[in-house]
Amino acid sequence: MRTETFGHHAHNTTHHNSPGMISDFAMRCRDGIDPVASAEDAYRTTILGHICEEAVQAAIADGWSSGVKSIPS
Repeated sequence: MRTETFGHHAHNTTHHNSPGMISDFAMRCRDGIDPVASAEDAYRTTILGHICEEAVQAAIADGWSSGVKSIPS
């Protein structure tokens, strides 16, 4: 089992803080400022995260072998 905690970060930072990221995005929209990343970049980052998680799960299922894992482009 893997556990991640980010309690050591300030509550208003955006490091793994979805409410903070949403708030920052809303304020940027309110102020007429472009988002930090485009929707396409955000989508590609999300897909990459899912691919990485799949690779981790495959490695766990394989007994954490040191074999090469393929990542589709």
